[in-house]
Amino acid sequence: MGGQPLANRLADKNHNWPHLQKLAPNMILEASMGYTFSCLNMIGGGDFITFPNGAVIDGELIVRSAQCHALMPVIQFSVAPWRVLAKPILETVLKAV
Repeated sequence: MGGQPLANRLADKNHNWPHLQKLAPNMILEASMGYTFSCLNMIGGGDFITFPNGAVIDGELIVRSAQCHALMPVIQFSVAPWRVLAKPILETVLKAV
């Protein structure tokens, strides 16, 4: 279906740096296969098992993830940033978006 006007979303990524590092290569692969309307998963990682009760949210990881996602036509958050981020970090995420 490459080249067709449909949105494609990558598989879930975890809330960690190694999975964030996979976004740019995945983005390039998606584009080279003809998927121009692509979503890189969710900002901050979307695999629900990485967010158990009491999970530590890495603000810098969310910021870097938002900056990477801003290059794509589709953006989706894994967690509501205004609920889990300190105000300065939230402002940086909103600026990226």
